[in-house]
Amino acid sequence: MNTMKNGTKIRNLFTGWVPGGVYSSRWLREQGYSYSNLQVYRRSGWLQALGSGAYTRSGDDLQWQGGVWGLQTQLNLPIHVGGKTAIEEAGYAQYLNLGKQKVYLIADPDTKLPTWFRKTNWNAQIEFSESNLFSQFSYSNQKQDQSLKTVSFGKLDILYSTPERAILEYLDWVPEKHSFQEAHEIMENLTSLRPKLMQGLLERCHSIKAKRLFCAIANKINHPWFLKLEIDKIDLGSGNRQLVSGGEYDSKYKITVMDRNE
Repeated sequence: MNTMKNGTKIRNLFTGWVPGGVYSSRWLREQGYSYSNLQVYRRSGWLQALGSGAYTRSGDDLQWQGGVWGLQTQLNLPIHVGGKTAIEEAGYAQYLNLGKQKVYLIADPDTKLPTWFRKTNWNAQIEFSESNLFSQFSYSNQKQDQSLKTVSFGKLDILYSTPERAILEYLDWVPEKHSFQEAHEIMENLTSLRPKLMQGLLERCHSIKAKRLFCAIANKINHPWFLKLEIDKIDLGSGNRQLVSGGEYDSKYKITVMDRNE
């Protein structure tokens, strides 16, 4: 009878298992799978352990998307794929990645990645940052947050920044992680940003640098959507901002940037 019960449990587990997904030990225990159950499944070759905190199904292709899916769906961490990775996914990146993919993960302040995620070799360069770039969005209502979208990898649904949100996340890391040249070229590609969503994000964004840089570049490029923004409703701060010594000064938005031709 006990053998039959155990057989039913393992069948139920794998019937609903999302291919490529990483399942947290805590979530599995909450579903009624004890530590001893999981050890039996591991010794039997059905599961593979990632440290002491998570499992994958034996034979599944382990990729970073499965790990992020686990963070979002199993642990409900307020984390999403953003910045340049989201820009690349949307098809707006200017240059192809050489070598390992760089994945930008962005989370609310005080969010900690579990040990199993940090110590797993994802065959990608994970760039994790805690950010208060925007007024806090409700991650419990992520699907209603228009600045985030779902990207599917097989049956793995992962939250990404929309291009509108991703470009501000990207610009907040210029020039520390990204160049002025690339920023300008990416902005040139952003021909179809949604003015209403962009307006709301600019009003909620806490980074004066990112907002001024966005406006300065967008003003030069003069996309049709930029003309629909209400710049006077956006807090651009006061005083000058100098991102580079001896650069080009934009008097309208009071910011010094690198000349894109240099």
